[in-house]
Amino acid sequence: MEIYLAFIFYILGIIIADQGFIPFRLFLYLALLFMLLYLVLPRERKSLAVLLVAFMLLGGVNLNLHVSPGFREGEYRGICRVVEGSTVKNDKNSFKVVDLKTKETYLVREKEMVLRLPGDILKITGSFLKPVPPQNPGEFNYPSYLRRQGIYGVLNVQTAEKIGDNFSFLRPFAAVKNFLKEKLNTYSPETAALLKGLYLGDDEEISPEVYDSFAKTGVVHILSVSGLHLGLVAGAIYFLGKGLRLSRQWQNLFTIIFCFFYTALTGFNPATVRAFLMLVFLVGAFFLGRDYQPVYHLFLSAFFYLLIKPQELFSAGFLLSYLATLGIFLIGLPLAEKLKLYLPSYLADTIGVTVGAQILTEPIVFYHYSLFATLSIIANLLVVPLTGIIMASGIFGLFLSPLRHLTELLTVFTLNMNSQMALIPGATIAVKKPFFTLIFLFYCWLFLGYFWLVKKEKIDIVKFCVIAFLILGIFLVPKEHGKTVFLAVGQGDAAVIHTLRGRTIVVDTGPKNENYDAGRKVLAYLRQSGTGVIDLLVLTHPHNDHYGGAETLIQSATVKAVLISPYLGEDQEYLELLNLLRLRKIKIYYAKTSAVISLDDVSLRILGPERIYSGTRSDPNNNSVVLAGKIGRKTYFFGADIEREAEEDLENQLLAYYEVVKIPHHGSNFFSESFMEKLKFGYGVISVGQNNLYGFPGDKLLAALKGKGKLWRTDLEGALVVENY
Repeated sequence: MEIYLAFIFYILGIIIADQGFIPFRLFLYLALLFMLLYLVLPRERKSLAVLLVAFMLLGGVNLNLHVSPGFREGEYRGICRVVEGSTVKNDKNSFKVVDLKTKETYLVREKEMVLRLPGDILKITGSFLKPVPPQNPGEFNYPSYLRRQGIYGVLNVQTAEKIGDNFSFLRPFAAVKNFLKEKLNTYSPETAALLKGLYLGDDEEISPEVYDSFAKTGVVHILSVSGLHLGLVAGAIYFLGKGLRLSRQWQNLFTIIFCFFYTALTGFNPATVRAFLMLVFLVGAFFLGRDYQPVYHLFLSAFFYLLIKPQELFSAGFLLSYLATLGIFLIGLPLAEKLKLYLPSYLADTIGVTVGAQILTEPIVFYHYSLFATLSIIANLLVVPLTGIIMASGIFGLFLSPLRHLTELLTVFTLNMNSQMALIPGATIAVKKPFFTLIFLFYCWLFLGYFWLVKKEKIDIVKFCVIAFLILGIFLVPKEHGKTVFLAVGQGDAAVIHTLRGRTIVVDTGPKNENYDAGRKVLAYLRQSGTGVIDLLVLTHPHNDHYGGAETLIQSATVKAVLISPYLGEDQEYLELLNLLRLRKIKIYYAKTSAVISLDDVSLRILGPERIYSGTRSDPNNNSVVLAGKIGRKTYFFGADIEREAEEDLENQLLAYYEVVKIPHHGSNFFSESFMEKLKFGYGVISVGQNNLYGFPGDKLLAALKGKGKLWRTDLEGALVVENY
């Protein structure tokens, strides 16, 4: 049990170091953990606590050696060596370099599509970009991710001249990888994107829609190279050796060698490295004449990996791969053996493995993705074997035309089948992002339960539960109040109203273009808050920066009803969106002045459009749906994009004071001075994009609002969360 406890405390040290300090709650948490440890361990083993503290310190120190303290700013001129080759995404070439003088690692971005290979020596001029911190609740923390990767700056290249090259072990593998990518490009774009992910871990070209559908069905792990794919390679090499009647020693040796080269071919993709380490421990036990103990060697593998790369603890991939494997060993395989009494072996194995992996990984899936895939077992039964066939036929299809056609057909069939499963009602359940403490306790309970029930260790389970619930009480303070969130979605509007009883109203969805979909930001926020149903979607008017993300929400969440302006305009994409609503049989309501939206503690009156505006500076803007009223105990005014003409018609309907106002039209200068003079508020929200082309918010508007209340700009301060009680 000592190795397991040492591993847990090493992890705890990494977590504490990542915080940068020990706040009171965390200190209290640690004190309770040591109390728990003291109570549950037998008397003769209490001295173990001292050793465990040492492992905790080791974890903290090791992490600090691997992360960057911050990011460089300003101009850059220097000579660098490429350590990780080119990746192309959104028409930009990115790669990692190490400055030969400072030894610092930078992430480099350049517009030129020049292939950069590991070992290239480049003379670079450019400027450092400031990584954008998360702007919305629960959003991915990009600066934190870069810091954990040991990156000291994001470098935007002006010039990059190759002046030489050094030997790099990865260089020939990178060249082979790029050769294979060129060959795979002879397939259709959809098939090529899938095969690059399956073979090489290059998933940049897989569309967000495909990713989303695979996430909904619980088989997203298939889309990029992982332990599953290395396992297929290892199995193929092993059985090839068996067919050639090689001894078991030679079979194992060739399997390790080929798998190592495959791991290098993926650029030592973290998921492949983890799987390779597990394989090494398995084969190593055989060569040393030791019994292979799956759980013990899995922990050793994870411990060894985190000693080398402690920052990987915060990678969802690391947690999911090891926990899935642990779940298979502890739960999946025993369950499969029992199921074989009633089911065929393949079916029993698939169900057992999937259930075992899911039980241990679901808390992490909930934390990172806020989704529960109800069809995961069925999807794995269907998609995994098809993927194996696609991998086999895809390689040989490069040389044999019949297999090329088979690969194309199977890819289309698999993607379409999975997409249809994802559309089944109830295929995905949105789960509120759990507290980290609750997840930690879940695994502690499983850990101690395993040793208590299986290993028959002496653990005072009653004392453990008492202290566990004390910890739970400290960290789990229930949120009872509704809230309104004005999301940062770039140059556009999106707000989410959570009622006191857990229902949801979304007002606008932000913009969508070729490289950006604000609907995904709104969806990510909804999922992490446990919201899978939108009771009412309000699309204030037919401009893309307000309705653009709606299609994503309609396809990925359950939308019960939509409220729109009676003015439809001539925007073809907007009219197509309305057709999609009708096709999905979603109720469409047209805004009528003086009507009231009444839902739980929400009471919003429709103020506009008072009439159908025509011949104004912007008819779509002036015909926006305008809402005002109470949400909980606070008064709100949602001004959409109305301008001078509509504002003048509404100014006599304004309340004397609103606690929260969504400033009309992103703070443009096309406003009515008398309207702005009457508009009084505590918080004024200006939803606007950074460095936008329109110069919003306008200086004239800002001057008119000066001294009225606190202004909150989403471009500068991110999302605004308003508690309504």
